[in-house]
Amino acid sequence: MTGPVNGSGFVFLEPDAHLTPAEVERFLNRLSNEIARAQQALKDTRNRELDAKKTWQRERDRLLLSDACPNVGRASGDVTVAERDAWINTQLDTELWIYKTAKVQREDAESYVWAIKDQIEVLRSIGVLARQAFDLSGRGTR
Repeated sequence: MTGPVNGSGFVFLEPDAHLTPAEVERFLNRLSNEIARAQQALKDTRNRELDAKKTWQRERDRLLLSDACPNVGRASGDVTVAERDAWINTQLDTELWIYKTAKVQREDAESYVWAIKDQIEVLRSIGVLARQAFDLSGRGTR
């Protein structure tokens, strides 16, 4: 009737699945718990992103103030802002990619939270239909 529950909390339902109101309730509880786990994971990824950004920004500022940093300007030997930023990014390649990776992980965690919330809304609609079907068939819980 229903498909497997994957490790991430998503419940896969077969297209012809007919759920009872009790089954819908059980799935809603499972998804509610998954939202709590997903929100904690999101908080953790936000903290990792912030730490990575702080490290990258601190090192970037240190390089900007260093004597080795190319001068931005129009005089001979000066560089453009884009060239200076490219120089800085090559100096901080590891820190920059740690920050960018943490940012993508945070975005993925946000998407997952929203996907779980969307699935709850779908399951609520299925629950309404299940209650209506049970009421019409005389098997309601009244």
